[in-house]
Amino acid sequence: MNTVVRVRTSQGWGYCKRYPIRPGDEDDERRRRRFVVETAVLERLSSEPPGHPRLGSCMLEHIDPERREIVTREVPGDTLQDHLLASSRHARRRLLRGVFLAGYWLRHWQQWPLNALARESLVDNGASDLVAYCDIRIKRLQSERPRLLPPRLVDRIRKFVGDSTENAAELSEEMVWSHGDYAPGNIIWDGTTLTPIDFGMAGLDYPLTDITYFIHRVEMLTIYFPWKRIPVASIREAVLRGYGSHRDVTGTAAYRALMIRHLLCRLVTHYQDGGSMARRIHREWILSRIVRHLASIVD
Repeated sequence: MNTVVRVRTSQGWGYCKRYPIRPGDEDDERRRRRFVVETAVLERLSSEPPGHPRLGSCMLEHIDPERREIVTREVPGDTLQDHLLASSRHARRRLLRGVFLAGYWLRHWQQWPLNALARESLVDNGASDLVAYCDIRIKRLQSERPRLLPPRLVDRIRKFVGDSTENAAELSEEMVWSHGDYAPGNIIWDGTTLTPIDFGMAGLDYPLTDITYFIHRVEMLTIYFPWKRIPVASIREAVLRGYGSHRDVTGTAAYRALMIRHLLCRLVTHYQDGGSMARRIHREWILSRIVRHLASIVD
């Protein structure tokens, strides 16, 4: 959807993101809206940074509307994902402080007042209908990988998501600003300051979407890198504590339904064929783990 390159800026190094311009392409209007929303978010973050000394902002350097280019300053530090994969026991306590701040940043972010631009973003992410969102991905998987999801599991998934949407209070609350891709790889941590980056998917979504997505991506790291000792339970507890959750939401219908949404998207991402024999075997193993995780959620 876009390309990112490292460039020189007036303040040192930065990153230039370009949204392709392809008039006549059915996705071109979607890319234009994404550019407009991301630009507005970065302008606000640059002018109204968080009031907490340990929360940083992705600072805007330059915008070129005609070329759909956004240049931001480089944020010092490494991604939380890098820290998670390289963390030693000695560094784990400092890492958990960063994870706590990731939850705290979300709480601050979701307090932003909504505007027409945020509401327009619903056109792109489809979050206003969780049932339809999941069903589109199920149908795609059934069409292109019909043996991946057993029919009984599909029925249980559809029933669980449908019941949750009707009955879960958290899925009937007013939607809030969402980062849209709040993964450890999009959060920079230098040991003192935490700064989320890449707001290309920002818009409206359910309050629990970003926090569940963060946890989902941490859980996926244990599948991608099974030899790494990632303290998932401690990370989950730290990010929820920073988010301000006063109860364990992991067993709620809303939390589980959103995890189903994330896992279905992960299946769509990974089912493509091709690559070496070793890559295909590894990919099939990942898919089987995701399907088992889906089954455990709806049981």
